[in-house]
Amino acid sequence: MQVLLMAGGGGTRLWPLSTEEKPKQFLALFDDRSLLRTTFERVLPLVSPDQVWLSGNAKHADLLKKDLPELNTEQIILETAKRDNAAAICLSQLLMNKAGIDANEVIVMLPCDHRISNEEEFRTLIQNGEAFLKANPEYLVTIGIVPTHPETGYGYIAHNQKALSQQNDVPVLAVEQFVEKPNIEKAKEYVASGKYLWNSGIYMWTLGTMLRLFADLLPNIYSLLSANLTDWEQIYHQVDATSLDYGISERIKTIATIPAHNLGWSDVGDFSALGEFHDEKIRTLDVSDSYLRNETSTQIRVIGMKNIIVVNTPDGLVICDRKRAQDIKKLA
Repeated sequence: MQVLLMAGGGGTRLWPLSTEEKPKQFLALFDDRSLLRTTFERVLPLVSPDQVWLSGNAKHADLLKKDLPELNTEQIILETAKRDNAAAICLSQLLMNKAGIDANEVIVMLPCDHRISNEEEFRTLIQNGEAFLKANPEYLVTIGIVPTHPETGYGYIAHNQKALSQQNDVPVLAVEQFVEKPNIEKAKEYVASGKYLWNSGIYMWTLGTMLRLFADLLPNIYSLLSANLTDWEQIYHQVDATSLDYGISERIKTIATIPAHNLGWSDVGDFSALGEFHDEKIRTLDVSDSYLRNETSTQIRVIGMKNIIVVNTPDGLVICDRKRAQDIKKLA
């Protein structure tokens, strides 16, 4: 098994904590470790550091190397332009192939800016996915999160109720459709039906299958990168920008999902995902259900408020209703 850590995101909905210079994957939001470091340590019971690859933005090279000093230079792929995740995934697979990784090797792709509280459950799901792929190498597998409430901030996965297989009493289900982020009415329908999962963005595949899918479905990306693999940095800005979901996942039949019931998962997509927090640097009176954080010496007082976000850093100040937390991206 090889693990591909995807650390190129911008995290603009967490501005001003998350900035272009230091996006959320480099922030320590829940303990003293960054989200990137936490993701790396989460997989170490399954693989050794030499089985981990890291893809991120070249301008964050120092942050990436500082967070994961265990990785060699060859394991860190520094993207020289923002081209969405399909290009980064294709490049990583070509480099793995060039490094001699077997075509039947299972690859686990993990976003590096998520929170997972039940790490044992996570590792069990990954092992189940690996077992399924060894028997069915033509498939892509994604981890789907069983919804706990109607959520408009996540994409959804519609699945067949009949299992393709059982891995340690956990079903592997055929994916019927990927659905973009819905409005609240649709989200309620999806959750009530029991036929939809949240799309976590966690994927698994075999190396040979993914290379074939890129060659067949995204030939422009595949051909340009494979023809220039020795100096890909020079041409990376020319690669088509598209996502794995749009370019491949939504176009194939051989895709499955494993439902996760107890993962304690969040994509940490905005401040509402961080729960309730009252920084001791902010004095409050009759304030509830709010996220208040002050990383400056400025004195702040908040009185008689509910469901608000106040975040003050040297880079900026944001104040908003928690229900509008996702809109921070529009002004970041």
